[in-house]
Amino acid sequence: MMKIQGKKLVTKKNSKGFTLLELTISLFLLLILSLLLTLILQTTIKTSRNFLDFTNYEYALAHKKILEIYNDSSKVERESNFVMMTNKDKKEEVKLVFQGDRVYIAKQKSKDFYAGYILLLKKLKSYSIEQDEDMIHITLRDREDKERNLYLKLKTEEKNKKESEEKDTDKNNDKQSTNTRESKND
Repeated sequence: MMKIQGKKLVTKKNSKGFTLLELTISLFLLLILSLLLTLILQTTIKTSRNFLDFTNYEYALAHKKILEIYNDSSKVERESNFVMMTNKDKKEEVKLVFQGDRVYIAKQKSKDFYAGYILLLKKLKSYSIEQDEDMIHITLRDREDKERNLYLKLKTEEKNKKESEEKDTDKNNDKQSTNTRESKND
């Protein structure tokens, strides 16, 4: 019986507390976990701020829509706080209106028929519309104080007709010159 008791005494451990090594390892692991948690929180806060900031996206969409209408128009002119763009093919007038802190597009099919409006930008701090000869310079300052610039060239129906006639005459001249070259080569 004595031999059995001796073995029990040897296998019995002291479980009254932590050793210094166990304590330092657990503190080191706790420190690493807390650093990882702060990094995760910082990145989620940063990405959520960037995700919730729509100003660049809003401006890009508005800019694209304005340029689509501008490219389709045959006549562009400025009147006080709006830019009038006329499309002869669709027989509609589109106004780019700057009013208060908003920019929107108002469509009119005819003078009596109003087709509605599309809101492009809102919560602008300021805007300015300047005209130099045949260029319209629009400066927008958004809610985050970023300055955006948009340049539109004035179009008139007379200029468009002259440009299209010049292109046609250039094409005809090119065709004639190639025809004469071919006949000389034969």
